[in-house]
Amino acid sequence: ATADVDGDDAEGAAHEAGEPVSLRTLAEQLECAQITAETRVWGAGLARWTPLCEVAQLRWEILGEGQPPRSASETGLVCLLALMRLVEASPATDEEGFPIRPIARVKRLLSSAQCLPHIVQVLLTFDAQLVDVASRLLRLLCEHNRLVVPKLYLTGMFYFAALYPGSNWLSLAELLRNTHRLQRHAEEDAASQHASALATILPEALVVVLERRGAARFAETILSEADSPEAVWSQAMRRHMMEDVAQHVGDIAVRLRSNVRTPYSFCPLPAVEYPELRSECFCHAYYLRNLCDTERFPDYKIEEP
Repeated sequence: ATADVDGDDAEGAAHEAGEPVSLRTLAEQLECAQITAETRVWGAGLARWTPLCEVAQLRWEILGEGQPPRSASETGLVCLLALMRLVEASPATDEEGFPIRPIARVKRLLSSAQCLPHIVQVLLTFDAQLVDVASRLLRLLCEHNRLVVPKLYLTGMFYFAALYPGSNWLSLAELLRNTHRLQRHAEEDAASQHASALATILPEALVVVLERRGAARFAETILSEADSPEAVWSQAMRRHMMEDVAQHVGDIAVRLRSNVRTPYSFCPLPAVEYPELRSECFCHAYYLRNLCDTERFPDYKIEEP
């Protein structure tokens, strides 16, 4: 008998080939002895049909007995912190600040196509601790790392970051600030070579805030209401952004819960349109309507006039 684990679904022995069943049903079939630990399964990310007992996720979630000592989130946090310690033990620069070459082996391994997408997908757990540690780990991996930074967008990282509903945005903002201008799309021309990977997600003003004011100011702005010469932003605009991005990336977060090997296929996001900004004119780093409002913003200092 075979079972096919793909996204939310699995094909059990009691079902015809191609007819999917849920992971819960797969567990019930195992309990009723309709399938065994040796039943072959296949899912996205598996190279071949594999005995159920050899698939780590199924072994932990279905074959395990008794109460696990840690929850899935706690286990993930322990793993991420262990990876952090390994990466921190291999600094990216020497005592004088020069990049160390070759890049440490642990960083090369974690930057590989087999590992990096899974670290990025931790952002889709929306767990505050996991997102914070994963963001810091990714930032360390990106330091002076030409193997990973230019193609980081292919993992969906910038889209997944935009979907994060939590309030601990600082580590995430620092990661975005260090990487958003360094992406290299195969089809881009010289004029757009240094375009922001956030350009189709956020209003231009917020990208400028991230670059000019830093990660802390950006995190504060993304979580608040703003109507100033530098930013026009609201939580309604944030929800609109999240809805557009969520619609674009599809059900990847749902499918990952059933099959952690589910790959993300990158597709460029059409620019998110914000109705609140249709009548605004943004020039260099300022919204002209607010900049010219001398009653609300008297003697507003213009940097680099």
